[in-house]
Amino acid sequence: CIPSQCQSMAAAIMNQRLGIKALILDQKRVVSGVGNWVADEVLYQCELHPDQSYLTNEQALDVVGKLHSILSIAVDCLNDDIPYPEKWLFGFRWTKKKAG
Repeated sequence: CIPSQCQSMAAAIMNQRLGIKALILDQKRVVSGVGNWVADEVLYQCELHPDQSYLTNEQALDVVGKLHSILSIAVDCLNDDIPYPEKWLFGFRWTKKKAG
């Protein structure tokens, strides 16, 4: 994402009393259209607990960057009719694979 937009989004999710997962899922606060599996994937890749609040600037920027990356990759996969990356939590959760 464009640096000024990334910083603006990061500022919007920093220092919130609401847990980060609930904040990501709130269609009016961050980005509309983010569903449960995307929120889980972002938090998994950022290594954040869903109930964590009061993120640092670095953590908030990581969330915004991962959100952008995951959504971009997901759209590309859907457009090209290819599976999501194997390392994603999505694959373990929805295909019932076991972590190795």
